[in-house]
Amino acid sequence: MKSMTNERDLIVGGQAVIEGVMMRTPNAYAIAVRKADGTIVNTAAALPKWSDKFPLLKLPVLRGGAVLLQSMGLGIKALNYSASEAFAEAQEAESTQRAKLWRKRRKRKVRKLRLRLLQQ
Repeated sequence: MKSMTNERDLIVGGQAVIEGVMMRTPNAYAIAVRKADGTIVNTAAALPKWSDKFPLLKLPVLRGGAVLLQSMGLGIKALNYSASEAFAEAQEAESTQRAKLWRKRRKRKVRKLRLRLLQQ
């Protein structure tokens, strides 16, 4: 029994990223990430073939090396995107907390300085 779907249509791969997934086809990729509040954000873009720009990369060994480098770069890009989206609220909360702590310490120092000035 022959399948109606063309084998070329089934070339999809992917990897897990922080709180999400990255899926890749030969010509495009997409990343979906769940944020801390439960919403899902995604991004997608075309993925140009380096061998179209540099014909020398069509040679078998060079093509494999180029695809490996492109895949590693895309994986790192996907991990950076997912980390920035998944932890954006946590980073914002941390910076807000640091600012509050800094203001609190500053008020203490100002009070101590006032007390010293009043005692003199």
